[in-house]
Amino acid sequence: MGKQRCLPIILVAFCLRVGSIGLAQQAKPVLPAETILQAPRFDDFEPDLSPDGKWLAYTLRDPVRTRLDQNSNGFFSDTGAPTSVAGTDVWITNIATGKSENVTLGKGSNWGVSWSPDNKLLAFYSDRDGHARVWLYDASNKSIRRLSKSIVRVLDPWQVPRWSPDSTMIATKVVAQNSGDAVADATASERASEVTASDQTSVAVSVYISSGQSTVGHQTSDPPVLVRDEYTRAERADIALIDVASQLEHRISGEFSPVWYSWSPDGSQLAFANMKGLYRGEVYRELFDLILATPEGGTRVIDADILRYFHDFSASWSPAGTSLAYVVAGAEGDGECFIVPTSGGRRRKATNDSHPPFSPLHQRPLWSSTGDSLYFVTATYSLWTISARDGHAREVARIPGQRIYAIIRSSNGDRLSSRDGERSVLVSTIDDTTRESGFYRIDLVTGAWTKLRSENKSYDLNRILSSNDGQNIVYAAEDIARPPDYFISNSEFTESKQLTSINSSLSQYPMGEGRLIRWRSDDGDIVQGALLLPSDYDQGKRYPLIVQVYPGVFSPCVTQFGLCGENFFPNKQLFATRGYAVFMPDIRLTGKTMMADLGKIVLSGINKTIDMGIADPGRIGLMGTSWGGYSTLALIVQTSRFKAAAMVSGFGDLLGFYGEMDESGSSLGVGILDHGNGQFRMPGTPWEFPGVYVANSPIFYLDRVETPLLIIHGNKDTNVAPFLADQVFVGLRRLGKRATYLKYAEENHGIQNYENQLDCFNRIAEWFSHYLVGQNMPGDGRLEDRSPQTVP
Repeated sequence: MGKQRCLPIILVAFCLRVGSIGLAQQAKPVLPAETILQAPRFDDFEPDLSPDGKWLAYTLRDPVRTRLDQNSNGFFSDTGAPTSVAGTDVWITNIATGKSENVTLGKGSNWGVSWSPDNKLLAFYSDRDGHARVWLYDASNKSIRRLSKSIVRVLDPWQVPRWSPDSTMIATKVVAQNSGDAVADATASERASEVTASDQTSVAVSVYISSGQSTVGHQTSDPPVLVRDEYTRAERADIALIDVASQLEHRISGEFSPVWYSWSPDGSQLAFANMKGLYRGEVYRELFDLILATPEGGTRVIDADILRYFHDFSASWSPAGTSLAYVVAGAEGDGECFIVPTSGGRRRKATNDSHPPFSPLHQRPLWSSTGDSLYFVTATYSLWTISARDGHAREVARIPGQRIYAIIRSSNGDRLSSRDGERSVLVSTIDDTTRESGFYRIDLVTGAWTKLRSENKSYDLNRILSSNDGQNIVYAAEDIARPPDYFISNSEFTESKQLTSINSSLSQYPMGEGRLIRWRSDDGDIVQGALLLPSDYDQGKRYPLIVQVYPGVFSPCVTQFGLCGENFFPNKQLFATRGYAVFMPDIRLTGKTMMADLGKIVLSGINKTIDMGIADPGRIGLMGTSWGGYSTLALIVQTSRFKAAAMVSGFGDLLGFYGEMDESGSSLGVGILDHGNGQFRMPGTPWEFPGVYVANSPIFYLDRVETPLLIIHGNKDTNVAPFLADQVFVGLRRLGKRATYLKYAEENHGIQNYENQLDCFNRIAEWFSHYLVGQNMPGDGRLEDRSPQTVP
């Protein structure tokens, strides 16, 4: 196979290239790892449809151009671009012809598209000149020019260049002046980071001080502590208002960490949400202020101390610009909508009527064109409305057997999109039983609904846009065998066509099909899971099974490419085309009994796949990432059923996870285990419930492991500290268990760099093919007690 260059990883193993390892005598073509890992894909930033409905702009990421940045701080590269957008390009597609064009042609990273209201210019971010800045594309002559020298500081997918309604100005986040940021210094000097001699010789020490006041059992009478956590510090920025014609810029400066910003409908004001920090109390929450700014420079807080579980925030302008509406999540009044007058005065609850929690996860409140009503999707997946005049709330519609996930919006995002004068709206849905995605039309007066489309696909809720006249819908769709592409349909879905063919080369490979399966757990609960069949599946024949675990509901992955695509590396079609079945069960845990819950759910689900005649009971593998890595270790200390397992970015010690600390002094483990609101929350601290922590920490039961374990971790992981993976390997090695540890240099949480991903998949494929299929694996058994070595 030629000379192989091995990557810089630290491991106890030999360097090996396996290529397309799998089952012998494949009946169908095997999907090469390089092909799927090199496939272009959407980045996290949302697309934009031009106001005239003629052009769709979006971003594609080229994984091959994604490289580890040695100067990255985890959030931003040394150019100022978010690390998540490395290797991206801006594309536009002509809606009428379907012709697609790469606007930025692979120069730098390019992302965050936004059409001007007059349709003339497309704004986007690019570091093509060495630093991340705002650039403009003129569709009339296909030219690109830089708008401003200021280096942008954008992190989240909704932080795109925001045009003023008259197309004359752009608002964006830029590196704060006098912030001490190396990239900020480069704004003036046009150099990256510069270190002075005194900096090189000075003492570098971080000091963390405990107040000496215990919060164990939440006995303290002191108020909860507000800290500037890593997200707050990463969001630190000024807001720049840039005149497009003159390129002059006005800054809104202060100790701000803006996470959302939006022009008023008349362009006279800009609203933004300032994240003040992490509020450490009984439950950890983020704290925000809502601020108004004018182009002349004045700012005023119109709503203070808004609490949310999440580090995002967004609000909706009323059509007249007199109010802002938002939904609270994770505080007193969870799921309530509040309306804030922009002229001054206190916020008020939008309604005092009883209602299910309004969900901020799917989209912000949408206003009617008159400003008389607000519309929401609730946490119970129904459509509700509130009268902005008298506060009366009512359910508009609930579709039996369907979960309403989003109201289809235009690019404006603050108002309903409707083709019939707001008599009706379109909503996207997911079928409770089949997990199929669909579109329904709901009459806003009668609540009557009409099914327009239902198919065995998944729609990306952040990539569904309506034209401003409501006549056309552009949406991204995928299924288990085909990656996402954009489609367009008329508003009744009687005429549809595919707009893009982003990965047409994948069509030559037969892919595995998906099935949704149900079974009863050992506790008698009905559970669902997604099953990916081998691409050469022959009914009646049994196949080796790889179980992918992560706590949560993942049965909807049955309609997503390769079982949830990028979210769970590697794409499982790589296994399906090599003769494996892959199983992803829904896993709902209770913190106090996490380990026991895992066994009761997962093992009973495996029994179901065996009873169906699909899985070979003697050839079952297991893998998981992050909490899925924890779940992997938690399962193999309870059973010898798995013949091989792989733990990626995982851990086994809840006490160690509780005690890990980042540079800001924050502890992710404390936030999740002690102060979280999810399924991992423990009943209290380790000092109050030491037995619960130990009982749910598989590190204390490594002597029971009989399954060979492949451990994979990045040496720069800031979510699960590398020492937590180290201790698993050291323990297994001390006990004489079969284990191999791959520690990838400069990788954070998960394996992100293309070359490392390719190497990692090849090693995972080798691991499972050896233990589940019986192929030879050079180096197997060479686990003598010796220090880890760096493989050149």
